[in-house]
Amino acid sequence: MHELRGLTSSADFAHPIPVDLNRFRRCPSVSDSPVLRRVSAAIPTISLALLICVETPVHAQNSSSRRSRPTASSVRVLDLEAKKAHEAYIQQMLDLATSYEEAGSTERAKAMLEAVLKVEPDSPVAKQKLEAINESAFESSIVVEVDAGRSWTAAGVVLMADKPVRFEADGSYKFIVNANLGPGGFDSDDPTRDLVRGIKCGAVMGMIVPPPRPGKKSTKPPTPFAIGGSNEITPKESGALFLKVNAPPGANCIGKIRVRISGNYRRG
Repeated sequence: MHELRGLTSSADFAHPIPVDLNRFRRCPSVSDSPVLRRVSAAIPTISLALLICVETPVHAQNSSSRRSRPTASSVRVLDLEAKKAHEAYIQQMLDLATSYEEAGSTERAKAMLEAVLKVEPDSPVAKQKLEAINESAFESSIVVEVDAGRSWTAAGVVLMADKPVRFEADGSYKFIVNANLGPGGFDSDDPTRDLVRGIKCGAVMGMIVPPPRPGKKSTKPPTPFAIGGSNEITPKESGALFLKVNAPPGANCIGKIRVRISGNYRRG
């Protein structure tokens, strides 16, 4: 038997090389190895797992692509859900308004109703409830007598900012003027003393005097507003109410006018 060492050229491969096959018969068959048998049995499972891992991102991508393009039917379903949510919100706010009103907190009840009208301005229920609450504020009232011959008279009430108040006046008085006037008529420079410009001569008028502020001195008197036979106002600031007949200095006014004040006020 030839030795395999010492091959130096390609010519050496032309000679047959004897091989002892008995040496290989002693080796166990590859297929008989327990380890390889277990590996071979596991190959189908590993292949399936690899297939799932590879295919899953593709399916996920396809699903995401399908979700990004909603159909007309899915949009209609969403519209239906949005409508239900909107109606549920409106009903919940209306129920809260009723509960607040029953608890005596009309301001919170009004806030709920105003929130409803912001999202549904034509809600008839919210409008009716809000109107009823606003009208209920005018159930309490006070009557003040105004002497037509006197200057500004304290009404004994304080009006509140951003809260409506209503006035109703009745009665009569004599208005006598004996004065020499020039072409300019009556003076109207000082509303605390003179005839107030912009308000009918002889009409009842009011003035709101805010409380003094620390460190700030007011140099300008408040602006009077007309009451006449009736009027409703919403003051911009809180303050004590004063009443007077709009008459020029020197006028002789005899009689009293009754003014009913209702709405948002407090005694003070």
